[in-house]
Amino acid sequence: MGTRMDILCLLLLIVTTVAALRPEGRPEAIQATASDTSYRLPKTVRPTSYDVYLKPEFQTFTFEGDVKIRVEVLENTNKIILHTNKQNISLITVSGDSGIVNTTEANIDREKHFLIIETATNFSADTEYDIDITFKAVLSEDMNGFYRSSYSINKETRWLAATQFEPTHARSAFPCFDEPEFKAKFKITIDTPSGYHSLSNMPQPEVGEPDENGWTKYEFEETREMSTYLVAFIVSDFNSTDSNAKYNFTAWARPNAINNAACSQIVGPQLVDFYEEYTGIKYKFPKTDQVAVPDFAAGAMEDWGLLTYRETGLLYYDEVSTESNKKSTALVIAHELAHMWFGNLVTLQWWDYTWLNEGFTRLFQYLATDTIKRDWHLMEQFVVDQQHTIFSNDALQSAQSLTSESDTPADISAKFGTITYSKGGSVLRMLCHILTPETFQNGLRRYLNTHSWNNTVPKDLFDALEQQRTEDNIDVPPVQEFFEPWTTQPGYPVINVSRTTNGTITVTQERFLLKNDEESEQLKWSVPLTWTTKSQAPTGFQDTKPKEWLFPNDTSKPLPNIEIKPDEWIIFNNQEAGYYRVNYDINNWQLIIQALRENHENISRLNRAQLLDDALNLARAGKLPYSIALDLTLVSVVTWACRLGLEDCVNNAADSFAEYEKNAGNNTIPANLRSIVFCTALERGGEKEWEFLWERYKESLITTEQVTILSALGCTKNESLLTEYLEKSIDENSGIRKQDAASVFSAVYSNPYGVETAFSFLSSNFRKISDFYGGMNAVSNIITGIAGRLTTEKQVTELEKFINDNSGALGSAAEAGRNAVEAARADLEWTKNHKDEILNWLKDESDGSGNIAANTMVVTATLLIALLHNTQKYLTI
Repeated sequence: MGTRMDILCLLLLIVTTVAALRPEGRPEAIQATASDTSYRLPKTVRPTSYDVYLKPEFQTFTFEGDVKIRVEVLENTNKIILHTNKQNISLITVSGDSGIVNTTEANIDREKHFLIIETATNFSADTEYDIDITFKAVLSEDMNGFYRSSYSINKETRWLAATQFEPTHARSAFPCFDEPEFKAKFKITIDTPSGYHSLSNMPQPEVGEPDENGWTKYEFEETREMSTYLVAFIVSDFNSTDSNAKYNFTAWARPNAINNAACSQIVGPQLVDFYEEYTGIKYKFPKTDQVAVPDFAAGAMEDWGLLTYRETGLLYYDEVSTESNKKSTALVIAHELAHMWFGNLVTLQWWDYTWLNEGFTRLFQYLATDTIKRDWHLMEQFVVDQQHTIFSNDALQSAQSLTSESDTPADISAKFGTITYSKGGSVLRMLCHILTPETFQNGLRRYLNTHSWNNTVPKDLFDALEQQRTEDNIDVPPVQEFFEPWTTQPGYPVINVSRTTNGTITVTQERFLLKNDEESEQLKWSVPLTWTTKSQAPTGFQDTKPKEWLFPNDTSKPLPNIEIKPDEWIIFNNQEAGYYRVNYDINNWQLIIQALRENHENISRLNRAQLLDDALNLARAGKLPYSIALDLTLVSVVTWACRLGLEDCVNNAADSFAEYEKNAGNNTIPANLRSIVFCTALERGGEKEWEFLWERYKESLITTEQVTILSALGCTKNESLLTEYLEKSIDENSGIRKQDAASVFSAVYSNPYGVETAFSFLSSNFRKISDFYGGMNAVSNIITGIAGRLTTEKQVTELEKFINDNSGALGSAAEAGRNAVEAARADLEWTKNHKDEILNWLKDESDGSGNIAANTMVVTATLLIALLHNTQKYLTI
């Protein structure tokens, strides 16, 4: 066996690349007012329709507008309260059947974004009024509301205006009742400058003639009832593909990228076919435009009839995109189209229940794409991509439940995280297996049909599925009884399986936490149990219907009906359909390890992935010896040749990059290998290689290629280049788009040679970073990312001092920083506690030849340990 330092250096190589207007003025008549405690609009009135007029001006980056809102009064009131943000309102008129209503006061609560209109007499219940508001605002740069974006063609900058309203930004484009429950019809009119055209949710019957100044009015048909966050419009000079005749699908992009939208035109209609068949409900809008927006903060947005994407989410470049890029594009499109049913047709009542939208669409993006691309095996990948990923976040004491209160815009934005998406999809997948796919599908059809065009809470879903369960005579507990705690409680259980001396198997449950806390709440769930024994394998793994239940009031539960011999293994959670981990007695773990070595095909692929993920995380939590977990890793061999520094691979990468430098116009490096070749070349090269690749980034018009290069530029060991790179990321004239700037920081601090450079830059420039991003949230994410890569107590102490010294200026980022410091210290403690155990295991497994690089299994095991606690660190001795 080689020296410990050999191992650690190899691991260091591995982890190098392994991988978050103020209004310009207001009329004198409108006063700012102090706010009370609630951010919710009162239910005294509701909107029934909007007539919105907008006129964007690209010379001044402003827009003027007018909105007429028809409201129905539900209760007698002398106030109408709606939302406004970042608008300079010049005129407010309220009128009813008897004429204009005399308004006594109009106030703006800037904290809550309220516009409060008061009158001397009450608005009467069961009457309707029109509110007409004239305003001006700025086309923002923050990629929210109605904002400006740009692209270059032949070195000329061209501007466009796009929207992103979810969750609380429609109010930044026009005054409105900006809560999902207030569904209404929308008629959009956009005055469009010469050389541009406009799109919105609905088609336009016809385009009028330009006026004497070249402006053309685009008047769009009125929508059906929909929430404000789903309204959208775009003003651009984009080109389009030919429309798909069946569903009137059209893709739009900048002229020099539109030829790369063909994939979306093929995949989109196939996915709609699937959703229509699955739900039994036809797609409800007369057309679907899909638009690739150059600057787009979200991955994509499901606006009804007008879906918007980052360019990487919609465009596929045959010459540079990888198979992974193609898969990702299909999944993003599938996610957004699923929203046409889950979110648009049936909409959450309030953001507490964001998982009703995003959990379903995360599950169905895999299910739908798996149906049209069977060779990708996406439903198997769902478990690794989604369930295993969220298991880590959901094992923290600070984890939030799926259903949780949200009040402020910041609270609401925080709901759009991995818990909502990945846990939401994972527990819904479990529910599908419990009820059977047929009953689950028919229950969802019932849910969608019952609540079309309306809003729902989780009980509406539970009731629909329960009615279907009863009708189909599915022998499981009532749906709300067993499923609701999975949505209202944070975390998930680990099922402990043990055998008694007489052979009886007994199971218990406890909340799985990576760091045990004696004061943590003792949560329990109704857990569906499935299992397969050696004699039942491999076909037994296909049965995912519950064979038994472990309920919250079960202290422990014997399972006497399982017939198993002393030398037979048993594995629980077939296909990892349940949202829980499983731990066994040591004897059963050893029987499983032996079975995997003798004939791993006898255990299903998903359960093999489950065993490895469970074992490593159980060991991390101190519930399983690392020797058992590491023995499981020997079944899998992963080749990380270049990252391990193997000479042939490194030389081949250097040679390939050198050829690319000689002929930059003809990149012959296969698309799937460019990321590792670029990174290896920059890691072992110098300023010449870095500058060459930076020039390629600036010249590239292909977004997927730009993303690959941005990541590789962080691989250099040159500190001055890394600092220069970070400076470019917050320079609006550098050519790096704001939406991509965060990936620059990630690339630098993910490099062991760059983590201290990133921290030094952050500590000197955090105010500038905050100004560039428009808030401390970006600083918070950077602090968290850096903290996860620190490897010494000195580094952690310096970060802690920085946070304490600047806590006032950091604001909310200070608390996130303290949590990150706590997590970093826990990682250092983990290294201290387990270093010797792991090194001893490596020593035992070595063949004694001294050639550690050749023993790929050993290196793989070490890599898995590094990945296990998501620190991407290396052990220090």
